Amino acid sequence: MVRNPSILVILAILGLTCLALATEQGTASWSAPLDERIRPDMLRGFHQPERLDGAVYRWTTEQASLALPLPGTHSLAVLRLRAPEATPVILATDLHRLAAVAGPIDRQYRMIVPQSADQLVIESPTFHAPGDGRPLGVVVSHVMVGGSWQPRALLELPGLALLMIPALSTLAAWGHVARMAVIGAFTLAIIVMLVRIALAWLLLGGALVLLMLVVGLTAATLVRPRTWRLRLGMAGATLLASLLAGAGLLPATAAWGIQPVLALSPALSGLALIAALLLAPLVAGRLPDDGIPIPGAPRWLWAGIAGSLFALMGLLLRVRTSEGDAQVIQGYIESGMFVHWKQPLDFWLHAMLYRMAHARWGWLSATTYHALSLVAGIIYAVVAACCAFDWGDTWWRRLGVFLALCGSGTLIFFAGYIESYALVTAALLGYVWAGWRALERGTSPLVAGLILGIAIVLHPLALWGLPALGLLIWLLRHRGGWRAGLGVLIPILLVVGGFSLAGHGPWTAGQHKDAIGGYDGGLFVPLRAANGTTEHYTLFAREHLIAWLNVLFLAAPAALACIWLGWARRERANVFFVALIAGALLWSFLWNPDLGPQQDWDLLAVGGLPLVAGAAWRYAQLPRPEARALFLPLVVPALLVVLGWFAMHR
Repeated sequence: MVRNPSILVILAILGLTCLALATEQGTASWSAPLDERIRPDMLRGFHQPERLDGAVYRWTTEQASLALPLPGTHSLAVLRLRAPEATPVILATDLHRLAAVAGPIDRQYRMIVPQSADQLVIESPTFHAPGDGRPLGVVVSHVMVGGSWQPRALLELPGLALLMIPALSTLAAWGHVARMAVIGAFTLAIIVMLVRIALAWLLLGGALVLLMLVVGLTAATLVRPRTWRLRLGMAGATLLASLLAGAGLLPATAAWGIQPVLALSPALSGLALIAALLLAPLVAGRLPDDGIPIPGAPRWLWAGIAGSLFALMGLLLRVRTSEGDAQVIQGYIESGMFVHWKQPLDFWLHAMLYRMAHARWGWLSATTYHALSLVAGIIYAVVAACCAFDWGDTWWRRLGVFLALCGSGTLIFFAGYIESYALVTAALLGYVWAGWRALERGTSPLVAGLILGIAIVLHPLALWGLPALGLLIWLLRHRGGWRAGLGVLIPILLVVGGFSLAGHGPWTAGQHKDAIGGYDGGLFVPLRAANGTTEHYTLFAREHLIAWLNVLFLAAPAALACIWLGWARRERANVFFVALIAGALLWSFLWNPDLGPQQDWDLLAVGGLPLVAGAAWRYAQLPRPEARALFLPLVVPALLVVLGWFAMHR
């Protein structure tokens, strides 16, 4: 219970202050093909525009640059590149370098442009085409610079002072350290209002980070009981909120998994973070200890509601795919292919749906991916709702588990994202749930094995689930655990056998130009030396660790803050989750994507699913006061990361 009711006033004042600090205006996006209409002084190192099938493009030289039309803000740059073959490319500003690989198909590349950058640079090796003496690098066909947000001082100094008066009157309830910290945050706010130079962004970010730390300190002192789990949880939530608040201060090369939050309104996201941290003790102190029971509706009804919400999300928040092999996959399907051993069952399902729907309704290949991504989202939501009902016993536990399972950047897979990861992600969550039920509810382990087998033939990345399946077989060895091993073999044998009878067995995988292993045929990050084209660093390089952590942050932001909490009372389930997490993390750390972790984030992010599921399970095991107190501080930052990632892909 809160001792001083004036904390409500402080909450309102801090929220308004955050709004005043981060009050901003949006900047317009700038998008144009590189034709004759673009001003010549904006381009350097580009050849004259050319046209092919109505599309305009320009070749670059060894180094080409484009002056940014929107200086002074954090912006999102999207470039469409193409090269005759796999070509190493450096996309850069004066503060940010992004290694990439342009190939024989169009790809879009995204990068957060720092506010002080004034140009985009494209560096690549050059060649001479037959009969053409020009040095040719890569083809650039389109550039878009998306407006972000910039601060402006809407509130004059007298208005800010009026807001501070009631806040200062309540500081007597706090200790000297907290009092000085709050005064320091307000002082920085005043400086931000007065300084009208680029330094304002730095001071604004510093003020917001300091404000988050103060709010987290305040919330931690108000929550009861003060257990070690609660203190660690509040510390993790405060660190997570501070990272998001200060995302604009971090270098883009080291924080590309955090900076999508910059695509959201800083005022609203800052207010949400502060409200989450401060509302936690208020809510926790006023809810009954035994919880508020869920209304007596059947599980299938709540699962149906969750599935409907995900279907609505997929329709209203449809994203644009800019990473991965979207255009490659669509080209394969439209050319008549129906077997691809990188994702055998997933590709076959999309190809068959395209053949039927194109002949009957004129669907495009992209439409089939949109449709099946909605189906996968509905399956994921239904399974997540079932996990919430099985793991939670009160409404906030169940809602917390469900939202934790939704707190991942992989949610954009279910909103029309054109790739091969939507169905396998839903299947892997089903495998986690079925494995848990086999351990704790006595259901047949055959189901868990079957679902994992389906996930593997959908996409072989699901092989990281095999170590946990082996553990499941061992733990259930006296209760028919061998059935799980049988179950995983059935889908694999059916798919491999069926494709082999059709003349497309696994032996044909290496005959395709897009064979398993990518351009270089290398499955794993090199241990000692990288080739610089499709291998960007060695296994234990600092850059690899940073890129891997960014992928995990996108895939499981809240899990990184609370995965150590709430050790499960049921030991076998806890060991099962540990095996899942270990297998997935090892796979995501060792795998070598051609485009690097930033552009191939979607492939590696699926490995964050056990982190999300493990964090949700452990949250459900927390004592009720701690579960109530950590609900908002952990869920809100994770959802902001997801919303920012959606905003970057729309």
